[in-house]
Amino acid sequence: MPKNPPHFVLIHGACHRAWHWHLLEAKLKESGCAVSTIDLPSCNPDKEKLVVSGALRLDIEAIKAFLENLASTSDRIIPVFHSYSGAPGGDAVAELSSAAKSKIERLVYLTAIAAQPGGTVAGIPNGEGMNINVEGHIADLLLCTSCLYDPDVKDQKLLDEAVSHLVPMSISAAIEPTQHTPWTEFPCTYIFTTEDLCLPYASQKGMLEAMSDGERKRWKTVTMKAGHSPMLADPDELAKVLLEIVVVVSRVS
Repeated sequence: MPKNPPHFVLIHGACHRAWHWHLLEAKLKESGCAVSTIDLPSCNPDKEKLVVSGALRLDIEAIKAFLENLASTSDRIIPVFHSYSGAPGGDAVAELSSAAKSKIERLVYLTAIAAQPGGTVAGIPNGEGMNINVEGHIADLLLCTSCLYDPDVKDQKLLDEAVSHLVPMSISAAIEPTQHTPWTEFPCTYIFTTEDLCLPYASQKGMLEAMSDGERKRWKTVTMKAGHSPMLADPDELAKVLLEIVVVVSRVS
């Protein structure tokens, strides 16, 4: 590990919470890295706090505010976006101040949304079993937990805990368009998960294939034989992948 280890910012996906990172967070901290997590406002156990519209923007602003504040004390920041959070996370980093942008070392997309401007989370093909329950402006994923955690979250106690921490979400976050292409400003790594039943491997690859040749050249890719939630299924291996990214970046810089 470098003498000046990075600060990982772990940002959860749809209907999840910061809790879902706790195993990976512990592994990264054991390696000497600083780690922070964020609970996005679009995902909340209190349905009264879920907005009818503008949820994507609320998440963007929450991520921006966190990163701007962190940039005042950390020189090496690596946001890690999981699934949905690639959409607000990408727009958030693109809208940071110049001073804060200079502290962002790399963006990591963990089976995450990397939509073109004008694209939406809902516009990316998901798995056949993604039976999303929608009531009014609120969605939940309780009918498709197997897509989130199969085939490799095998510990039943952990699986039950993961499901118990799922929360409702403002559906507008998934249908409001993204605006930016952060990969044109920051070096990026995409972590593909080949056994993913939620955001299939083909959909993950398709997002990068939709980019121009010049845009794709800015990406590094890593492939894990994993389902949609390697932070729960194999936090040791995911930590190794993230730490290797740090080592490679440090060698180059």
